[in-house]
Amino acid sequence: MQARSDSFFTRRMAYYLALLYAGQLKAGHGFDELTPSYGIAILNDILLPTHPTFESHFRFQEQTRAAPGANELVLPDLMELHFVELPKYVDRKTGLRSRLEKWLHILKFGEQYAAGKKLPEDFQDEKELLMAMEEMKRVNADERLRAILEQREKEEHIRVTALHEAERRGIEKGIEKGIEKGIEKGRDEVRGEEKAEVARKMLAKGSDPALITEFTGLSATEIERSKAKPST
Repeated sequence: MQARSDSFFTRRMAYYLALLYAGQLKAGHGFDELTPSYGIAILNDILLPTHPTFESHFRFQEQTRAAPGANELVLPDLMELHFVELPKYVDRKTGLRSRLEKWLHILKFGEQYAAGKKLPEDFQDEKELLMAMEEMKRVNADERLRAILEQREKEEHIRVTALHEAERRGIEKGIEKGIEKGIEKGRDEVRGEEKAEVARKMLAKGSDPALITEFTGLSATEIERSKAKPST
């Protein structure tokens, strides 16, 4: 299967086919053991614009054609390349489809049937095709399940990430508040020390404790406590 053909696609196919043919011959085997090899490429693109039909077939063929109308000479049992160009295939809505047309129909519209669309009646006698459709449905269901599981996993990652982000912000906010409280506490302690120093100096000059309380805001107990610390 090939979604789009490139300028070297035919060379690449010929190379793969040659490898397939040559790869049959192992050590100790003779050329008589070689079997024909076939390369089949189903394209969702136009490879041969001038070729009128969706199917093309290439093999080793004699080209001189000595006499007009002579039978084409083909080297059999070697290698063949087959190309199927899906864009050229026009599905027949009515009438009997060939086996190839049925398979091309499935290749072109398989996603719709895998999603639940009912198969046409004339497909019901194709055992291999029905098996292929069951497998396509299974794969399609697996893909849907995988997508659901991947979405759930993604949502879980998002949830955990959000929790981690909230925790990080909470920690940062806590640290910030802690720093603010620490700074404020430090300021209070500095202010307290400054007031205590003022109280000690006023006491040294014989100021009345009531006046010191009025001036510094310290309680009588705090003023008494400041006496124990030496004045700076």
